[in-house]
Amino acid sequence: MEKLQAGFGREEAMPETVMPLGGVGLVGREYTGVMDPLYITCVALTDETGKTVLLYTQDFLKSEAYVTTMRQGISDATGVPFDHIMVASTHTHSAPAVYNDNLEGAPAYQKKCTEAAIRAARAALLDRGAAGLSCGSFDGSGLAFCRHYVMADGSVKKTPGKKACPVAHATKPDDQGQLVRMHREGKPDILLLGFNIHPTFYGQHKQTQISADAPATVRKDIEEKTGMLVAYFTGAAGNQTGCSQLPDAPTMDCDEFGRALSDRVIAALPALKPLDAAPIAITTETFTGKSNKERIELYEVTHEIVDLYSAQGEAAVKLLLEKHGISSVWEAYAIRRRYAAEDTRSMSISVMKLGGLSFVFAPYEMFGPHGQWIKAHTPGKMTFVVTCCNESHSYLPTKEAFDWDVYEKLVTLFAPGTGEKVAETMIEMIRSL
Repeated sequence: MEKLQAGFGREEAMPETVMPLGGVGLVGREYTGVMDPLYITCVALTDETGKTVLLYTQDFLKSEAYVTTMRQGISDATGVPFDHIMVASTHTHSAPAVYNDNLEGAPAYQKKCTEAAIRAARAALLDRGAAGLSCGSFDGSGLAFCRHYVMADGSVKKTPGKKACPVAHATKPDDQGQLVRMHREGKPDILLLGFNIHPTFYGQHKQTQISADAPATVRKDIEEKTGMLVAYFTGAAGNQTGCSQLPDAPTMDCDEFGRALSDRVIAALPALKPLDAAPIAITTETFTGKSNKERIELYEVTHEIVDLYSAQGEAAVKLLLEKHGISSVWEAYAIRRRYAAEDTRSMSISVMKLGGLSFVFAPYEMFGPHGQWIKAHTPGKMTFVVTCCNESHSYLPTKEAFDWDVYEKLVTLFAPGTGEKVAETMIEMIRSL
């Protein structure tokens, strides 16, 4: 067998019944149409020893618990070990909330997605061909921004609005995108693309059409211009946003953004550096950290807020939120989760090495500085950071962000310092392979 075999499979994954879209609220966001289809993409890699891994990226906000059943179904159908199957989401806020088991239609949709993922895996395994590797970065400056702003009064806000005058960015964004190219003779090359933004161009409260958002435009544009097959992954994007969200950035819609990003990627392709293939090494560990127990004394109040929101929508709970100093319905939901949680929480984290190329698979939304730290302190030519992977739930803010009254701090399930500990654990896992 050749040193590395790589294959590609992609299957459409559209719902058959009307469901709410995930992200920025479910009430009143039942989808009314389709902007572009949703896909589940699989890249199959097999090394010279016969070890195979399946890397998935799917056009959803996140996966949560059902992805465990999905991964087991893929494993049963293909023979690839469960821990060698990584299922990430692009984090579009305009896809049905497939992760919410309690929604009508969700179990049937989850089953359909699992079946699509199995077909994508089988296609990718059949498509495998000898592959050479190259990797590198592309310039994302001007396209990704830290969405936490330091205001003139010293406060920190998330995307403060067009009338606000922030004096500085609170943290620097991680503007470098990541690329891994798999060169295949007689077959289209495969490109793994990682970028650190929330794809929320269409994911606003009034948006009720299904869309894969910016990742759809990026991969379509690159594929049409280069003939390559693109798998788009979201990087350490917990505090990153696209330029259309910012008050001091040029207005750019989803398609314009996607084309601008694809142009940067295509321009960077000639500069990618070749890598020697090597046997795949992959490992998974369970990380346990302290739970975030902030504001659980408001637990009883949150029942009233959530029940009223479910019945009448966000406007109906505005006065209750103001009365109790709760920033949003989502903080109310988070308080309920914190109250019910044990004092510690666990997550499964995975890393993989392929010669001088490393991958980290984070189940939560890590912040840009975490991604920078991981990349700066791992050996080899590049570490490709994948977030919203497998059972992905919420944010992992930096220690600094816990000093600010920002959304990500309010809803995170983990105590301050967890993000840094997860990053260090990933670094040690890579070094030990």
